[in-house]
Amino acid sequence: MTKNTLPSLGDTIGDLVKSLVPDIIGAGDKEYKKYQVKLESCFKRHITRTHSKYSKIKTLLYRDKPVSLQDHYVAGDFFIAGESHNGDDLLPDLLANKRNVIVGTAGSGKSVLLRKLAIEAISQPRGVIPVLVELRLLRTRDGDLRIGEYLFNTISDQDEGFSKDQLHTALKLGKILLLLDGFDEIDFQIREAYEEEVLELSNKYPQTPIVLSSRPDSIFNSWEEFYIYRALPLNQAQSIELISKIDYDAVVKERFIKELSEGLYDKHSDFLSNPLLLTMMLLTYEQLAEIPEKIHIFYEQAFDTLFHKHDALKYLYKRKSYSNLPVDDFKKVFSAFCLTTYYDRRMSFTQSEVLDYIQQAADLEDVSASANNIFNDLVKSVCILQKDGNYFTFSHRSFQEYFAAVFISRSNSIDTGKALDVIVRTSQSDNVIPLAWELNRERIETKWIHPRLRVIIRKCEKLMDEDKSIEFLSQFFESFAIPEKGHVGYGLSERKSKGYFLIYLYRLYRDESNKVFGWRAEGAQKAELEQWHSSLLEELKKAHPVEPEDDELDMRVPLAKVVRTPAILKLAHLDCEKHLRFFKMIEEQIYKKYNRREKALAKLILRGHP
Repeated sequence: MTKNTLPSLGDTIGDLVKSLVPDIIGAGDKEYKKYQVKLESCFKRHITRTHSKYSKIKTLLYRDKPVSLQDHYVAGDFFIAGESHNGDDLLPDLLANKRNVIVGTAGSGKSVLLRKLAIEAISQPRGVIPVLVELRLLRTRDGDLRIGEYLFNTISDQDEGFSKDQLHTALKLGKILLLLDGFDEIDFQIREAYEEEVLELSNKYPQTPIVLSSRPDSIFNSWEEFYIYRALPLNQAQSIELISKIDYDAVVKERFIKELSEGLYDKHSDFLSNPLLLTMMLLTYEQLAEIPEKIHIFYEQAFDTLFHKHDALKYLYKRKSYSNLPVDDFKKVFSAFCLTTYYDRRMSFTQSEVLDYIQQAADLEDVSASANNIFNDLVKSVCILQKDGNYFTFSHRSFQEYFAAVFISRSNSIDTGKALDVIVRTSQSDNVIPLAWELNRERIETKWIHPRLRVIIRKCEKLMDEDKSIEFLSQFFESFAIPEKGHVGYGLSERKSKGYFLIYLYRLYRDESNKVFGWRAEGAQKAELEQWHSSLLEELKKAHPVEPEDDELDMRVPLAKVVRTPAILKLAHLDCEKHLRFFKMIEEQIYKKYNRREKALAKLILRGHP
């Protein structure tokens, strides 16, 4: 922001605060003037601090200094109820809705959007004071803070005279815009408690607009009052606009943009439609002049670029290495660091905590190097950790996931099956398993998928009588669910880890699952699937009538309580048959592939040695 705009911003902040304060303190208050001056001063300092903090960003490309959010922001699109909404136009709808969740994959721009909303609420006042809570910061050395406690501390830090009663009144009147960033970054073990608090705040302060961001999670489907906006991939024009706004070598940018326009975006849209991956791609593009076909190769190349001190703004400026570790040893330590912090669900740390994790990682990998020197490399040389206030965080969480996957896929000191079982239970929206699959599919299939499938198949075969269909499905699912008109799905439960294992099977074996279940089928198979959905929906409604005041589209029937009519059992059995066929198809495919490979290798080894 230039000096010329500062006075207008100051006036805007002053006008915003003066318009809100009378409502918060009550016009009949005897000490109105005294409170008015105090609150105006407090809120003005809070808003000024909020604007100063969130109007700037740091990224992998801007590691040495923050840059203007406004100058580098490109509005993405968000999908809800069959319609697409541009990020530049979201705030009025979010304020009107009151209850909102923004979901998107890693690097899709959720955190940047919340920062932009905070700045917009200040620069274009709409009668609310934005308070942005980075939920990962609620875990401190002294214990876990409640959201309300953190909210009060954030404002009262600007003036000790600010009281909890004043905060309560502001929330009750809907004068606070509550921006909750990174629900998925909360430790899984305490996430349920924070879910309860979010819903409690929602019920206690119905006038307070809430915007929460997270990776996709089925938990939000049960938040009845919340509107769910889904981040859409960047289109080609948005991707080019984002690259054009980056302060980078002009020649490299021009060449990269030219290739984006001439087919590169269409060929690699999975990568290039994601803001984080797009900017990281630019980081590696000058050296490689090509885009890798697989995402794990891309992460490897991005890390190598950072490690080898390439800086496009300074060409081949050589950064100092503190540990002097070879790249392979450095990767070993960092991958062990990422795995241990990932399992502890830690993404931000004090310096002493980082040093403890680094020492633990170095010991695991039997690498001799000072933890302090490795720490300095991570922060100052490779810049994959960055300081945020009194804490250190990953420059982006996706690096933690990638290197956790590296450790799982390559280390012989870890029980791969047990490690992945834990991830399935606690981290359904993460990318660790798909990345580990790409890195070492053989290990994932032979050490995890195949042995678990054999157990599942044996159990399922015992439940293939039609009258046991519900028991079959109950191994994996909690309920019948109808999230979309005319289609019956299944509700998952954290108590049933096999259900999440099954979701990963659908995801990893997409072609096979589509073949068996017909999700993308046309013609007769599609008609058959539609008929199954229609018939099961009709039978569920007959057996479980919906009350007039209930929302039919939110209907859930717990499998433990389902009325077992002959028609429901018959339709359920059809899906059981498909699932068993799917399990056997994958199990046989894995067995044949590696049995054939084993025989071929044995023959090769014995060649010439009768």
